[in-house]
Amino acid sequence: MEIMPETFLYADGYHDSVSRLNRQLLVPFAYGLVPLHDFTLKYTITDQKLTIDKISCTIMDGEGNVLHITKGIFLPLPKEVQGTFYLAVSCGEDDHVEKNGVPMLEQGYKFQIINLLNPCSPFLFPLLKLHAENGDWEVVDFIPPCCVLSAHSDLSNLSNQCRQCLGKILDLVEKKGDKDAYYQIGYLFIEMSNSFRYDTPAMLISYLKKAVFILKSNDFFNGSDDELLDRAGEFVQLEYNPNALFETIQEALSYLHAALAFLQQTKPEPVVEKPKPEPEEEEFTYML
Repeated sequence: MEIMPETFLYADGYHDSVSRLNRQLLVPFAYGLVPLHDFTLKYTITDQKLTIDKISCTIMDGEGNVLHITKGIFLPLPKEVQGTFYLAVSCGEDDHVEKNGVPMLEQGYKFQIINLLNPCSPFLFPLLKLHAENGDWEVVDFIPPCCVLSAHSDLSNLSNQCRQCLGKILDLVEKKGDKDAYYQIGYLFIEMSNSFRYDTPAMLISYLKKAVFILKSNDFFNGSDDELLDRAGEFVQLEYNPNALFETIQEALSYLHAALAFLQQTKPEPVVEKPKPEPEEEEFTYML
């Protein structure tokens, strides 16, 4: 068999394709921001133009490609439009760079403004969410897709708020004396606490859906309006959307706060001690 330079290229490409396929199957939602350093994005909007003054982040896509985004850019914003838009980044042509005097290739990228976002696409990353109305543009609260919870400070803070709120609920349920609910919530709280910082956002959403289901099943939303109960039922069946992390976690927090408010108004059941049985008198038989 004659070995040519192309042989090594083909072999390398084959192993890359197998590795990427395995990654997509095993961790389909583990893509997005990587916690190598803090996510930094500074921008200005003037004269129908979005200017990225400073940006610093590292992104991994669904195939394992790593994008080091450090270059600012300006993009014209669409005119006379209304609705929600996103500043998104995707893989571009490789850039020829030199590091420590060694020439090498680095994954390139490109920015674009889009108004439709496929939640199942791991190759187009939204970094900023904008809303347009009557020619006025504003930035909306948004958390980009993340590989782990520690990749974005807002995501980490919201995750900790959920865990702390669930911990308060657990304490009140224990005082209430509801052993079944205490074991259910306690087991879930332990799961959330173990390696919490390194879990994926998909795992966090799964924990929160379980928490809402447990709280709803144990009637801890009593006193809430019917609309909240209906939305809680829909939330449990919600499909994971990596492009809606902020909205999904905020909604879960509203359910946790509703259950917490109900439990804080509920008086703990008094512990009734069973009376101890009086000792029976022993009978003695005397033999004459």
